[in-house]
Amino acid sequence: MSRKLTLENVITFTKLSLVISLSWPLPATATKRQVVRFRLLRFLTYMNIWCLFVPLSMTLQDWSDHSDICIKSIPLIAGSAQAFIEMWICHGQHKHLQLLIAEMESYCKHAIGYEKDILQQYVDRYAMFYATAAMWFYLTAFAVVCSPPFSSDTFPTYAKYPFNVNYQPLKTVIYVQQSTVGIQMASVLCINILIALLLWFASARYANDVTHSVRFLVLTIVGCSAAAILFVGLTLVSLSSNIALAAYESLWYSRNVYMQKNLLLILLRCQKPVAVTVTCIIPVLSLRYFGSVRWNF
Repeated sequence: MSRKLTLENVITFTKLSLVISLSWPLPATATKRQVVRFRLLRFLTYMNIWCLFVPLSMTLQDWSDHSDICIKSIPLIAGSAQAFIEMWICHGQHKHLQLLIAEMESYCKHAIGYEKDILQQYVDRYAMFYATAAMWFYLTAFAVVCSPPFSSDTFPTYAKYPFNVNYQPLKTVIYVQQSTVGIQMASVLCINILIALLLWFASARYANDVTHSVRFLVLTIVGCSAAAILFVGLTLVSLSSNIALAAYESLWYSRNVYMQKNLLLILLRCQKPVAVTVTCIIPVLSLRYFGSVRWNF
């Protein structure tokens, strides 16, 4: 018979998944030396993310005409901003989260009767889903980090730097730095698991305290994720429209009949812009639709 997962196992797994982003608070019994080391690592983590966010923003500004680079860079910019903000919120709520987690661990040890049954029901129902999501976050980050040796790209991102990066050891340093930020982003995404864990705890106790701690995290997650998806969707719409305009303004009349037929086909296909849609749910993924939905709510 397989061993059943318990809430203690889920807490340990969540703690390990958040180690790289330093989003799991120190215990109340931490020594002064541990606190100083934690704050120093936290500062270095902020600087590491910032050192990728700025070059990515420069890339978006200088390569705005290259849609493929923009589509790949926008999610990374949003992810960097999300990682920075979520870590800042977690560190701002450090004392509050520290007390909640300590109380949750103590509660799990001493829970009896229906309280333990309620928590175990949540674990049985959702633990595998969140574990799979966490592993998928890290596997995706590792896939992006390990892609340059197997492709023509030098680095995992298209970040642009104001200096020459095509010599050693600077090339290796930048590659490691970008890879580290990618793994940190995966760890920050696992904050969703921490939120779910606290909400499980809220089903039994202290709902108000949990809500106060996680509401800004939820707002950041929704906002940054929506921004990344919406801007990519808008890029696809504008790109398809630009293709039609470029074909129309070209010297099509001086081309042969075969080329004129191809341009006519392009114009016909581009009359309806390419857009991300979900049948019966999202007609067109755009800022206008997102704003209308938010306004209705």
